[in-house]
Amino acid sequence: MKNKYACILAGIFLFIMIGASVTNNIYVKNTFENINSEIASLPDDLTVCAEKLPQILDLWEERRIFLDLTISKPELQKVSELFEEAIIAASHGNASDYETAMARLGRAIADIKDFERISAEMIF
Repeated sequence: MKNKYACILAGIFLFIMIGASVTNNIYVKNTFENINSEIASLPDDLTVCAEKLPQILDLWEERRIFLDLTISKPELQKVSELFEEAIIAASHGNASDYETAMARLGRAIADIKDFERISAEMIF
């Protein structure tokens, strides 16, 4: 009889863990899609970008609170630092540094998104 309850309890924990993993995956995917869409909507004018990037950074910092629970802090800190680099480059009107920071930011976001993707290859 005890074995039956242990199996039921283990099954419940398994479904909770699978549900938490799927929920985390959806949250990470939605967060990075929102950030990417905000970045993609930035105009070419650096003065406007210098005004809008802090708003995107604020959105990132709000979402980062929950991302800190499941994604390593150095990866998240790298994204925050790249946002700050882009803001500084845009505020100084340095187009080449801005483009470099934005390219690095896009790559860092893509790396995290790819790493958090759920697939059978990652399980086995």
